[in-house]
Amino acid sequence: AGISQHGPVADFFARISQAQIQMNTDVEYLRRYRRTADGIYYEMVFSGVSNVDLTEGGLVQGQDSHPGRVVGTLGMSLRRYEETPDFSTRDGSELDRTYFFTGADGTFGGNATRAGARGLSSNPVLKWGSIRSGMDPILVKISPQIRKTQEEFPEYDVIGAVTKGIESWNKVFGFPVFKVTVGKDSDSWAADNTNMVIWDEFGELDYAYADARINPINGEIRGANIYAGATWIYYADAIFDFLPADPALAAKTHKALPSSSKSRGLSGFRWGDLEPLFLCQKHLSPRTKSALLGAVQLKKAALKKAYASFSRKMAVEQYLANVIAHEAGHVLGLRHNFKGSLYAESETSSIMDYYDDVLSAVKPEPAAYDRDAVRFLYGLSAQPPKQAFCTDEDISTDPNCRQFDFGVDPFKSYILPNYQAFVDSYISAGDPANLLYLETWMVWGLDFLQGGSAAQQKIAWESLIAKVKAKTLATGEPAPKKELSTVAQLLTERSFLVPDPSAEFAANFVAKPRIDPSVAFTIAQDLAGLAANLDGIRTMEARRVAIDALKKMQMDAGLQAMSKLKVDLLARKASLSGAEAISEGDLIARVDKYLSPYFD
Repeated sequence: AGISQHGPVADFFARISQAQIQMNTDVEYLRRYRRTADGIYYEMVFSGVSNVDLTEGGLVQGQDSHPGRVVGTLGMSLRRYEETPDFSTRDGSELDRTYFFTGADGTFGGNATRAGARGLSSNPVLKWGSIRSGMDPILVKISPQIRKTQEEFPEYDVIGAVTKGIESWNKVFGFPVFKVTVGKDSDSWAADNTNMVIWDEFGELDYAYADARINPINGEIRGANIYAGATWIYYADAIFDFLPADPALAAKTHKALPSSSKSRGLSGFRWGDLEPLFLCQKHLSPRTKSALLGAVQLKKAALKKAYASFSRKMAVEQYLANVIAHEAGHVLGLRHNFKGSLYAESETSSIMDYYDDVLSAVKPEPAAYDRDAVRFLYGLSAQPPKQAFCTDEDISTDPNCRQFDFGVDPFKSYILPNYQAFVDSYISAGDPANLLYLETWMVWGLDFLQGGSAAQQKIAWESLIAKVKAKTLATGEPAPKKELSTVAQLLTERSFLVPDPSAEFAANFVAKPRIDPSVAFTIAQDLAGLAANLDGIRTMEARRVAIDALKKMQMDAGLQAMSKLKVDLLARKASLSGAEAISEGDLIARVDKYLSPYFD
């Protein structure tokens, strides 16, 4: 017992924290201390209390009432330093695109100097040294806890799906690279020379991830693990409940998904100055989780077409195989390709994308980009992949570089139809749940306004405002429903005033809107129409928000629209009396304030 060197902390905070989080260890003991041919390994089980509240943000959860309580197992392996004969280090600095993980991803710390001293690249591409034609396949063991999940879901071949996901890469290489088996209780993921799929039988977390053990000098991958678990089966079973089940098992009910299962930071370790590094943390699509029922209902036609020949068993198994194949791609050295889904519906060029969950089972194996990229990485082809590509750092500069989308034009074929359908549902029924769903798709669509080209900005704004914009009513035309005002106000706020924290471009855009002049006039006129209450159903709050947005534009189009708006409001006030006239006067005062001066 005492102060331990290791500090359990989400990997994001471990990367940025300057001071180590301390943990007072209550209990700590070794188990499975074993010798190997070139070293030793052991597992250290510990229980302790941290000096910070680790439940904040869902970093750590448990049954203990103390907010800093942590229980876990640390695997440690010490091996003789070796290099695979004839291993050839590849310089990542020579690549035009960041298709692969390299030393620049933060893997090597202070070892760049040692690499340079040996004439090696300080930015080596990460890859296995053993992969070549005629090799002995890399043995991957699935932890035996998967048998518990198999017992819970006998209608699905859970073990077979995990095996298929990993071994599907053999076809890409043209020779056996992986061989998968279920491990024994005595197998330990702490053994550095053991590659494992660590299976969480309890379904506590909603992510899968991969990590690798790497030679810090030359970039050779010496071993790897994949973490996944029962959560994926629970969700897949729910997502694909519209497909026919095996009649013999159709009446079976499963225990509920654990209430603690939630999207949260990936718990990891920091030991002294060593920080955790994960190749990937793949979550269930947040859009699927927030709008699952509605999205599935809206996409019935597309789903029935995509899954016309599928049983529920096939869909669930291929869904899981997709997740595992994605993580196995990281284990081989491939980074994400978030443009893999920019193809016709149900098509993709890459398993390294994050697919829309309800369509992911259609393509459970590596595709054209993956084949070309991995063969280029391992010297089986001299040509780099030619398919469209973007990865994690490109998300902040390209609205078409997105997770969980699909289609040649994701905005038109995927985002907008879902948004418009939920707008229609909300307007017709006023259900607050539909307002939540439509906001999810609205925020995604606003990426194209807040981070797109002039053409993308124009299409995004005109499409998102179309069903809820204010317009002068024709004689005898019935007034629209008041729900239009709510949606238009939300759109105005999310566009210019209150950024959604999950949106990629929103914060910078809201801080200083960058609207192409060719689009600004249309936006300003629409905002002025909302503020002027052209159709008579806009709330005072919604009108104030529209005026605030005009001010926030800081463009000539905004100034001109606000100046005309003042004239229109004065004319409108002249026809009002009592409380309505007072409210209108308050809006005029707001406009006067923003016009004196308009530009900050």
